[in-house]
Amino acid sequence: MSFRRSKKNVLEVRRWRAFVNENLSQFLAIGLPEEIYHTQDYFDDFLMHGYLDHHHSAYNFTVNILTKDQALELREIIVKYLASGFGDPRLCVFSHEEHEAIRAEARSRSEKL
Repeated sequence: MSFRRSKKNVLEVRRWRAFVNENLSQFLAIGLPEEIYHTQDYFDDFLMHGYLDHHHSAYNFTVNILTKDQALELREIIVKYLASGFGDPRLCVFSHEEHEAIRAEARSRSEKL
């Protein structure tokens, strides 16, 4: 028995890969291990918890080790992520006030697209 991905699933994977490619320099500047942004599911897990909680990780990478500059880069990626139409995974990587500001900025940017 073979498994075929649905057309919708294939398009979502392509959309995710395009997002990663467009923002790869920022992912690298932050120093995120590739496994965190390997799939959208992993990235959502990271955004929900500040580390990979529901997936095995060879790294003990957590948002808590980011420098201020790296955290600003991550914030920008999150704004782009939400503005691009990816769903909000219930952000937990910054304060509640910062999450609201990120969501508002993403809404503003998405309206300009």
